[in-house]
Order: sequence, then structure tokens, then C-alpha cells
Amino acid sequence: MLCERCSRNQATTMLTQRVGGRTVTEHLCAECAYKGGFSSLFNGFPFDQMVANLARTHRASGKRCPGCGSSLEEIVESGRIGCSECYTVFRRELMPTIENIHGKAAHIGKRPLHRKEEPPKRLLLAQLRDDLQKAVQEENYEKAAQLRDEIRGMADPE
Repeated sequence: MLCERCSRNQATTMLTQRVGGRTVTEHLCAECAYKGGFSSLFNGFPFDQMVANLARTHRASGKRCPGCGSSLEEIVESGRIGCSECYTVFRRELMPTIENIHGKAAHIGKRPLHRKEEPPKRLLLAQLRDDLQKAVQEENYEKAAQLRDEIRGMADPE
């Protein structure tokens, strides 16, 4: 998304304000946010100290992310994660900093209402296996055969 003020640079800051009883949201690039005086919103938050601490506690390992090629040193230097795979590759090194910034390491938030969540496949398989065992104990072999076929169908997709 482009900056809504200059329409040249990529927007990196979302500014939400109450103006005249309305909520107004504006997407700004770093330059326009700075010019608008919004760069100081995080004054007092020790980003630089946290990054320096991460750099101090983890020496150069030579390890690189297979997805984007970033090293931990490059991530620390830029302050940006290269790709989603970096979170897995550098998990041990990044988690203390992420927890320090966010308070938690797991996302806890709202989920879209329109998306119907289905139970994980492993839970469905476990339920089917329980039903199969019950059908066999009750000597309901037709139902047991149906459940067996359904389990095989889920385990070995064609």
C-alpha cells in the first residue's frame, strides 16, 4: 500500500485518530510520518537496547535462513526479519526479544467470523478410531467396515 500523503513510498505506519467524533485512519511512509511528527511515538521504548542485547547474547553463528538467506547478524543490524521462515530458523535467538516486546510469544487475537474452523485431521481420525472400536465391540460389523474405509480414506488420500 502506498503512503496516503505522498503516494510515492510504501506505507509503513498506520495512524488512527479520533477527529470530530469519527475514527480516521491514515497509512504513511516513514518519511511522511517523520515530517508529521509521528516518529517520536515510541520515544522511551528501548528498541535499540533490545537489539543490542540480542546481538551481545548471540555471537556470529554463520547460520542462514534457507528461505531468504538472512543471517541473525543481518536481522539484528537491520531490525527486520527477512521472511516467515526466519522465525523458525532463529526461533531460539528471537523468542526472548519477541516476548519482551509483545509480552507473549503466541498470537492471541480475533479470528474472522466468516471462516468456519474445522477440527484438526488428527482429532477427526482419533474420533473415528474410537467409533470403530466401539462398533467392533458391539459387533456392528457393517458400521465398523464403513468407519475403517473412512479412516483409510483420510490417512491415504488418492
